[in-house]
Amino acid sequence: MKLSLTRLLRPKSIAIFGGSWAESVIQQCIKFSFDGEIWPVHPYKTQIQGLKCFKTVSDLPKAPDASFIGVNRNDTPKIVNQLSKLGAGGAVCFASGFAETETDDNENQGGKLQNDLVMMAADMPILGPNCYGLINYLDGALLWPDQHGGRRVSKGVAIITQSSNIAINMTMQAKGLPISYMITAGNQAQISQSKIALDLLEDERVTAIGLHIEGIDNPVFLEQLAIKAREKKVGIIAIKVGKSKAAQEATVSHTASLAGNDSGANALFERLGISRVDTIEIFLNSLMILHEGGPLFRNTISSMSCSGGEASLIADLADPLTLDFPEFTDIQINNLSSILGPLVHIANPLDYQTYIWHDQEKLTECFTEVLKCKNELSFLIMDFPRKDKCHDTAWEPAINAIISAKKSTGSRIAVLASLDENLSEDKAIRFLSEGIIPLTGLDSGLKSAVAALKIGKSWRKSLPPKLLWKNWEELESQIENEFESKKILKNIGVKVPQVEIVKSKEELLEKYKKFKGSVTLKGVGHAHKSEHSAIALDIRKIDDLIVKLDNMQKSGAAPEGFIIEEFIQNGRIELLVGFVRDNAHGFLLTLGEGGVLSEIRNDTQNLVLPVSEEMIVNALKSLKIWPIFQGYRGYKKINLNPIIDTVMNIQNFIVNNHEKIIEIEINPFILTENDGIAVDALINKQKI
Repeated sequence: MKLSLTRLLRPKSIAIFGGSWAESVIQQCIKFSFDGEIWPVHPYKTQIQGLKCFKTVSDLPKAPDASFIGVNRNDTPKIVNQLSKLGAGGAVCFASGFAETETDDNENQGGKLQNDLVMMAADMPILGPNCYGLINYLDGALLWPDQHGGRRVSKGVAIITQSSNIAINMTMQAKGLPISYMITAGNQAQISQSKIALDLLEDERVTAIGLHIEGIDNPVFLEQLAIKAREKKVGIIAIKVGKSKAAQEATVSHTASLAGNDSGANALFERLGISRVDTIEIFLNSLMILHEGGPLFRNTISSMSCSGGEASLIADLADPLTLDFPEFTDIQINNLSSILGPLVHIANPLDYQTYIWHDQEKLTECFTEVLKCKNELSFLIMDFPRKDKCHDTAWEPAINAIISAKKSTGSRIAVLASLDENLSEDKAIRFLSEGIIPLTGLDSGLKSAVAALKIGKSWRKSLPPKLLWKNWEELESQIENEFESKKILKNIGVKVPQVEIVKSKEELLEKYKKFKGSVTLKGVGHAHKSEHSAIALDIRKIDDLIVKLDNMQKSGAAPEGFIIEEFIQNGRIELLVGFVRDNAHGFLLTLGEGGVLSEIRNDTQNLVLPVSEEMIVNALKSLKIWPIFQGYRGYKKINLNPIIDTVMNIQNFIVNNHEKIIEIEINPFILTENDGIAVDALINKQKI
């Protein structure tokens, strides 16, 4: 079923059902000069807000483009059914008490009502239930039952959130951010945030998209959105809250505890070129950058301020980020010195001091010279005084100067206030009208630049292969023991040690004769052997082997028998190589430092399958242990081909068996100078 949201999001006629909440919707539409038709529907009122009331759906002049249904949860599906049969364009279902009550609703009445609601809607799109609705600030169409802080705009960013309260709060921002649409998705019973955003991309007036996400139910929909947004050159910023279910469902391995938290969401967003941020402040600042000029494609920035304190602070804040302050050239230093005088030290970030503060001509020359550097983004740090106690007349020369410098150079420039309250909405709108980006908060402003840069870098890469994802059925699983896991890995081309499994001491002594060097003895039956004293390394004599065996038997460390295998010599690096199936994000690959301390050190990188060889290498380069790969303290470089081949072989196996495989982990995967061996392995499969 393909649902079109065009009529719902950009309506020419609106039907409004209910009492006081519905009356608020009418007030908002009138206040914002909605030029379409508004039809209140109420069983006994004759008019609301001076508008004629209709008693039922059948009394309406025609099928409305959009409807706000502000009645109780039991009556909502009935009205939805009537509107659907009439051919209406869509509806906002305001009532709560549906599937969101599942935790506390023993009879699951809310879940049943939500299923009924979707069935009654048929092919008519609905938002919610349990949502405030939508605001179209472009056309003045508001299916919104409360106050909000927005204004009519000709273009702007679209924000979609599952939280109505967060939506209200965001409309109250005084940053000057032009919002084109504010849409609440509620329970997403029928339409996901991704589907809403896909439709919004068809509106050329939408400059960027912001998503506040509580849960990802289908990453393929998100992937489709990311591809379309890239084609349209519309950047996406996301705040994602909550934890992946993998952390709760799969806890037998190191991989599950490392990748089964929020890392899966990070890996998915990174792959799709959706920039994830942590706070609403960074979220709104990032959208501001995307609105005024789109993503950033290089990490070069410059900063200007009339204070050494501000110059030092922004330099310190930028230091741990992926941003770079290029040094000025000799010519630029000479030019700036002649403008600012001999007492000003010329460096990027630039403290131009206050000698020229009232001199608009000199300020213009200074700002222009810095913008001529053509860094990807320049910041002018400027805080304005309080209006209630001060006046800002002295700031006009600097304002006019930066506007002139922007016009003459065409460079991207942001006016950055160190505090939110030190840049008024009026000033922000004025700067935006001149193509200058208004930002607030030094740390937030810089992190917003990083968010925009992540999108630009992603767009410069070729599109990754389609996600490996399905809404996998959760069935009973079984964990293969280490011996069986290694047999499977060996059959798909992964190198494993010489290994034998035995049940008795006699069998062990007989198998020991097959080994030429040192051996390792392991007890079978524990996922984490070191926690149960179920492993003994580098055994060189048969007497030692017998002692280790006896100790494991006495302590119960080998409930399912023993493994004897060759001890791997000359290992340079122990890696964790893990794959976990996660319904929220797809199959996750975790690469990182392995061994018993892997969860403590947490030096890992996560990718979403399928991956390429280049992606594997880039992930390894991002590890803290990467210098060891490069040759450390006289050692030679480590050949990466064994780890690349291992990951690709397992990936191919998973692609062909994704219905069965829940998890595969190798820990450790020991890398020597030119080889790689899976020393310990675990495979968790679904019983089918």
